Amino acid sequence: MKSNELFLSQLKQARQPLEVWRKTRRHGERIPERLWPSLVALARVHGVSPVAQALRLDYYGLKRRVLESEPPRKPRRKAIAPFVELPLIGPTPTSPRCLVELTQNTGATMTIRWEGQAAVDVIGLAESFWRAGR
Repeated sequence: MKSNELFLSQLKQARQPLEVWRKTRRHGERIPERLWPSLVALARVHGVSPVAQALRLDYYGLKRRVLESEPPRKPRRKAIAPFVELPLIGPTPTSPRCLVELTQNTGATMTIRWEGQAAVDVIGLAESFWRAGR
């Protein structure tokens, strides 16, 4: 059965007791509680607006009953992200970092910077720098 045919069939079933009540009611009398469960169930499946329009019901009244009939939702807990290990690009933060600055009396300066485990001959560079200044 197509959903539209199903809706019309269920609508007809819900309309019959509602119309019987409407013919026998006194002016200003509210829809009996015994009729609401089927109306609410229909609105939960097919939507509040189509049901309210087809059965000439108050949209907001039906919507309130649909919302009240739903079990209270549990608040969502924030998902805790699992541990994610990212590959390091470049030197690790724990790798040695070094900066050596040499200055001669003539005002010449030399700065040596390096990171990581690479071997740098600082003494050889310093000796070359001092010799060049003589």
